[in-house]
Amino acid sequence: MGETSLLTQLKAMRDADEETNGSPWLFPKKGDKEGHRDDLGDPWERIRKDQAWSDVNIHDLRRTLASLLSSLGYKGYAGEVLGHVGASVTDIYTHTSANKLLAMLDEAGDRIMGLLEGRMLPNRNG
Repeated sequence: MGETSLLTQLKAMRDADEETNGSPWLFPKKGDKEGHRDDLGDPWERIRKDQAWSDVNIHDLRRTLASLLSSLGYKGYAGEVLGHVGASVTDIYTHTSANKLLAMLDEAGDRIMGLLEGRMLPNRNG
């Protein structure tokens, strides 16, 4: 199921509900068409039902988003996106991907071998 079809299904679910039909929110608050939900438990259960990723919870998505933002170079914005007050909270979520670490270690190893084999000159700036 693609991203667009999931959003289309969610909007259809919203519009099929008499209490939320016509709301501008994707997850409207029941009985208040102008308000949005601040708890996605019930809608999230319906969204992930019968999906291959049915065991994924919202906290997993937040943590993954923060880690991806960090690996893309946007770590400074991850906390703001997640609504965290302090950077120390966001630091728990912003893990560097293993691929990036392996690439960094490969590059460092290549440079060390280049120095040892005389193919590279030492960097006098660092």
